[in-house]
Amino acid sequence: MRSSSAGPVAQPSLPPVPWPRRWTPPQRSRFPLAAGWVIIALAVVALVNPAALEAAADEPVGVLGRVLGAALVAGFGAAIILIFHGQRHPVSPPRLINAVTLTRAQRDLPDDWVHFFPERRRGGTMVIGFALLALPMLGAAVAAVVVIVRDPTRDLVIAVFVAIVMGLLGVFFGWAAIRMAIGRVRGGSFGQRAMGLALGRSAVLVTGVELVAVIPWTAIRRVEATVMRLGGRRRSDAEIPTILLHLDPAAVDAELATATSEAAPGDPVFTISADSSDVHPWVLWAALAFFADPARREPLGTTFAQRELSAWAASVAAVDRARRH
Repeated sequence: MRSSSAGPVAQPSLPPVPWPRRWTPPQRSRFPLAAGWVIIALAVVALVNPAALEAAADEPVGVLGRVLGAALVAGFGAAIILIFHGQRHPVSPPRLINAVTLTRAQRDLPDDWVHFFPERRRGGTMVIGFALLALPMLGAAVAAVVVIVRDPTRDLVIAVFVAIVMGLLGVFFGWAAIRMAIGRVRGGSFGQRAMGLALGRSAVLVTGVELVAVIPWTAIRRVEATVMRLGGRRRSDAEIPTILLHLDPAAVDAELATATSEAAPGDPVFTISADSSDVHPWVLWAALAFFADPARREPLGTTFAQRELSAWAASVAAVDRARRH
């Protein structure tokens, strides 16, 4: 028989802030996986084409070049498969932790206990996938540079264009692979400073690879849910759910200014990717929007608020599972 002194058990309840209308429900598309297999199949078909192999045999290192080209295309398809195979649905609740563990005690923090929304620990396949994308692009950039050095008069404009574009893409994907690898180490190793976002009674704390930003609640004028489109402004472009913290310009110090941008003149904003955490984006959005009201922040940093946030996460995960099935 339970003791009558036991505290109430939090029942699953949806967040008090509705899901933003501009966000599409989190889903895992099967199209990238199918596209990756199609790319690999096309590379194999092109490689074993008898007519093409016969034509390549008449050129110096023709067959070798064709094999390497097919391997490059197949590697691109394999990278796509590995990257999207590592995706998973966010279902974890935030964690109540001591804020000092997020900064290695290198600075004084306004809150002792915070609710931590860790950055999603990417799968090892995603790290390998981005590395596979970076290596051939850097290789293509180096090959273009070799062409320029050996014969500056031969297709100079095209070679320079290929070297610049492929080099930039290679650096971008390489940095993405390195950052994900750092995130895996920090997210899965004891004693490492984790990355993510934390809510305390006095401030919002953001920790990244090199960033440690403290944003006082009093500096946040408005919390906005929006989307960031990949590729441009077309409706068909992929949309990333994004949260903007509109800040008071007078409260933005020099350190915080390096991590903000301006939505309009005199309107500094701190941008948060809502789907980059192991916690569901609805829970993250609701927590920021709900506790932006100073009258609601008193329980933050306590087990009471932690039970409430965990209840939101459990309820949202149930709704998400029901929607997918």
